[in-house]
Amino acid sequence: MSKGRATPLLRGPWLFAGAAALLLLLAGLLLLLRPRPVWVVEESLSADWGRVLREASPAPPFTRVAALSPEGAFSPKGRGFLITARRDRISGDKTGTADAPGETGPVAVYPWLSQTRQWRDALALAADPWMIFRKLGDPLPDRRRVEAPGSGVLICPGGEAPAVFAWISQLVQDSPGAFPGEIQRWQIEEENLFQGRRFQNGARNYTWVDVWPLLFRDNTAWVYAPLSLIRELPPYRMGLLEASRFPEKTGWNEYGVQADILWALPFGWKPDHKDLEAASEWLKDPAIQTLIANRINWVPAHPLGSPYNTVSWEAQMAWINSSFVWQGVENAKTDG
Repeated sequence: MSKGRATPLLRGPWLFAGAAALLLLLAGLLLLLRPRPVWVVEESLSADWGRVLREASPAPPFTRVAALSPEGAFSPKGRGFLITARRDRISGDKTGTADAPGETGPVAVYPWLSQTRQWRDALALAADPWMIFRKLGDPLPDRRRVEAPGSGVLICPGGEAPAVFAWISQLVQDSPGAFPGEIQRWQIEEENLFQGRRFQNGARNYTWVDVWPLLFRDNTAWVYAPLSLIRELPPYRMGLLEASRFPEKTGWNEYGVQADILWALPFGWKPDHKDLEAASEWLKDPAIQTLIANRINWVPAHPLGSPYNTVSWEAQMAWINSSFVWQGVENAKTDG
């Protein structure tokens, strides 16, 4: 009889312990099923981004990566950061021609981007500035030389659409950062670009492969190119070069640079998402941006980031001190 009476007395504690264990189990399952933060990275950048995550110090707050194909639409699910060099991804415009500050014609102008390093919610991580490259000891070209024939060899790979667009966007600026909205003005400048003898013979049919032998000849020569292409040259070649800004028109008291930009765009961020807050601070770290820039041959967006070499430092100085940055549709990366 005593055993029978004891059973109800022991049932309460056991039920309480069982319920507590069940609640703990449910809480654990909820944590496991809760969407984990993710880096959504353009497919062509995913391998480089994976190495950044593995080599970074301090380590990133999370390491899960999902690749985004060039044709794939970005449909944010869960929470994380989109890593992209495509302007249309961060503007929400599929043509890449709208919804950017100060935009006229086929360019988007970002005032003071090198200082703020942010547009709306997107963080600028690294930049690929276009610069005038020349051999050590060669003189700088002046504005008159880039507009008309003269001494020295001015090289333009006319078979490369981004190079042609880069030249046109420099020549059509009426004042710093003021680009014409009428597409006819751009078309006229393109039609006239290879008239006369401003560039090397046969410039219209040159590609980047054809540029380098001509640049490294004994005579004075200049080429307007993105830093990333120079970083692909062998070190013994790259060490022979200097970089400078495209010469501004007389009387200009400020300048901008043309550059592709690597962005980090947060999505699914809520106040209780401490991991995304930590990731944002991690992305802003100059050392992390240096690591990112060196993986893709660009320069870190942060002014305290360390450039790879002398020409990278010269490009970084142009980026840091620019009043505005512009990017065009023709030279925007469509493959990430």
